[in-house]
Formats: sequence, structure tokens, C-alpha cells
Amino acid sequence: MGAVIGRSAQEGNGDVVSKPARFHRSARDGQRTTYIGRLPRTLIAALVAASLVACAGAQSAERASRSGGPTSAGAGAISTIATSSTPSGSLSGSYLVDLTWVSDATGWALSAAPCGKALCARISRTQDGGRSWTQLPAPPAHLSGSSAATYCAVSPCVDHLRFATARIGYLFGPSLLITRDGGETWTAVASPPVESLEPGPGAVVRLVYDHDGCPGPCNRMVEAAAAGSDDWRVLVANLTAPSDADRAQIIRAGAGVIYVPIYGNLAAGAGPQQAVIYRSLDDGLSWTQLSDPCGGTGAALRDAISIAAGSGGFLAALCTTRVISTYGYSVVSSLDYGVSWGARRPVPVTPAFSPDLIAASGPNAMVITNSPAAGSGEYTYQLVLSTDRGRIWATVASDARQLDPNAPYATYLAFQGPLVGSWVGYPHAIWTTTDGGRLWTRRRFA
Repeated sequence: MGAVIGRSAQEGNGDVVSKPARFHRSARDGQRTTYIGRLPRTLIAALVAASLVACAGAQSAERASRSGGPTSAGAGAISTIATSSTPSGSLSGSYLVDLTWVSDATGWALSAAPCGKALCARISRTQDGGRSWTQLPAPPAHLSGSSAATYCAVSPCVDHLRFATARIGYLFGPSLLITRDGGETWTAVASPPVESLEPGPGAVVRLVYDHDGCPGPCNRMVEAAAAGSDDWRVLVANLTAPSDADRAQIIRAGAGVIYVPIYGNLAAGAGPQQAVIYRSLDDGLSWTQLSDPCGGTGAALRDAISIAAGSGGFLAALCTTRVISTYGYSVVSSLDYGVSWGARRPVPVTPAFSPDLIAASGPNAMVITNSPAAGSGEYTYQLVLSTDRGRIWATVASDARQLDPNAPYATYLAFQGPLVGSWVGYPHAIWTTTDGGRLWTRRRFA
């Protein structure tokens, strides 16, 4: 069945509202089949060269999330959304890097502004759900992924932002800074390198490591502390990981529930790279190690590249194959905290859409995007939705833009609750949903 083109409506203040395209059913997955990032192979070579330099002694300032490559036609076509040509503005010439929310209305944005040969961190706050932003005093930090290593050797470097309360927040990755006044002032604190950090009901949980390397990070451990406290206690250490575990994250999913997926480096070329997932259902008192849910064997071996958790025990994984001849994407999901997994469902892909990142509020709202992108030229950021655990997919937002080679390699996709979610693809705009992902509104970050 042919795709139905959705329409976008122009609202006041430069808002663009996307209307979801008609849902279509994915084709049955035969022998073929996310975060955070799929780079073109031409860029992978440069990143490999840079990692060799890092092995020689210079600390790597940026870690590519995962490999890239050509994709074959996926299961089913993706319908497109017509979008307004209204230019997207920016806040003081900055690029959006990360978002964090303590309510549907109150949130903060981490952006990056050019400063010399680096990018300096900037913080903004909204109290109306992202309709308007107020820039706060600049924190004493550079952006780690886009600043020369010489900057990070003498000053804090960060690439993520999280707030635990309306006053207590954290800048991290790999440095750690804390604010206790809503982002007006920031203090750098002594800490091991921080890879991931998430507030939640109860304590703040972070993932730290003791050194980088080839591969790295190395010797990861999970720690927790009360919001605003610097008294961190170890929850679990000596984490098992893929042979080349280049990234990991903390995921919070309600009271007591913590997931720690550790992803393999699909560009490694050797060794098992399937993800390992640690799960705690009692605030970190006990842990269970889960295997990669994507499964497969031989040329059809699949690796999880992105994990998302929702309410009520819902857990979803975005999967891909490593062999180009069988290249494809699929999702699997669980309703019982990863104890058992449902049928693997193909994800619709095209040569222009290779997904990297998944988010979910529950089984009725699962979205994937191709928004991590680097390089130059025209690129279409896309967001697709399933409301039935991957059986049917629809494109709900599409944004054709020119890539900026100076922009950080960053993206954001998350649900703050069952209905409200945010997405950053193009780094000068924020897309927001208030109905569980069916309708998305694009607003300029300005």
C-alpha cells in the first residue's frame, strides 16, 4: 500500500506541527532483519585514526557511538512528512546538545557555543515546556566531544546535563559539575570520569570508570548518592562487558528500577560485541545480568544498539546485524523487565533512514530516529512511531536540513512521562509531543 504524505501546519511563533502519516504494517521478517549514533564509514576511518593517536598517549575527547554503513531496503517503506520551510533559529549561535526535565513544564538545555578552537557549554532554562528559553550564566566547562584535548586537560569538559530537582543539577561526561541553585552557578567536583548519570525516585545513579584506553572506558562501576551529595557509594562493580565496549548508559524506569546496558563497538571487527544489560529492581541492592535480547547466529547475529525502558516493566531494544549482506534493523520488547522477550519485529528502513536511537514510554508508544548525524550536505532527520510493539510503524516527524560540519555529534530522544516527550535532531530546534508520540510540534531553539 502506498504511503500517505502527512501535512504540517504553521502556528504562531514559528511552531511547526507534524500530522502523522497513515500507519502501515511492516513486512514479515525473514532471514534479514539503537544513542546513540551511526556514523558513515568514511568518517569511521578518521575516528579509527584518532583513536590510535589516543592510544599513543593523548586522551580521546570524543568517542563515536557506533559504526555505520550502507543499508539495504528495509521491511516496508517509510512515509514522509511535509514540513514548513521556516528557518530554524539558534540561541546565541549555539548548538543543542542535551535536555533534562523535572516536570512537563520545567527543563534545562545544554548547548554549545564556539569559543576559540573549542565549544563552550551554555545552559538555558524553560518554565513553559520549551516554548521559550532563558539563557543562564555560562558554566566553567567546554564541550568534551568537540573541543581540543588541550582544553579538556586544563578545564572541565562535559557533554550531558541532568537535573534531579528544580535546584540540583549535574553537568558530566567525563568531568562532573554540580549546581544547587537551578543552574545559576556551577562547581566542579573531584570525581572519576562519569560516563552516564540519571536522577530518579530516590538516589542519583551514575556510571563511572577509572581510565580510558583502547578499548575503553575501563573498569566501570555503578554508584549512587542523594541528590546534591558528593558521598557516592558503590552499587555494583567489575561489570562484564563486550570485548570492545565503547559506550554504556544508566536507564531509570520508575521506583527501584535501574538498567545499565553496555554496548559493543560494531566497528571493532573482531570479538563478541553483543550488549550486556545489568538490571536491578530494588534500587541497586541486587543485580541480574541479562544477555543481548537481539539474538541470532552467524551472519544473522544481531546486536542491540539502543535500549529504552517504559512504565510497568516495559523494555525495548533496537537491533542491527553486523554483516552488510544481511544488514537490517528490528526491535524486540519485553513486558516483564527483560525476563522474557516478544517476537522480533522489523523496522522500516530506506537508504535515507538508518535508525540509531529508540525511546519508549510503554508498549503503546515506541519511537526510533536516525538523528545522530555528522558531516555536511543535506540530511533528513526522521522520527517513526509504533503503538503496538513494532507491528505497525508511521513516520511522525521529518526535517530536511543542511548538516553543519561544526555541530557536535549529539542528539536527544526521551519521554518524560506517558504522554510528553522531546526530540532533538537538527541542533537548532526541539520537537515535542503531548499525546504519546502521535503529534509532534517543532519549535525553534531561540
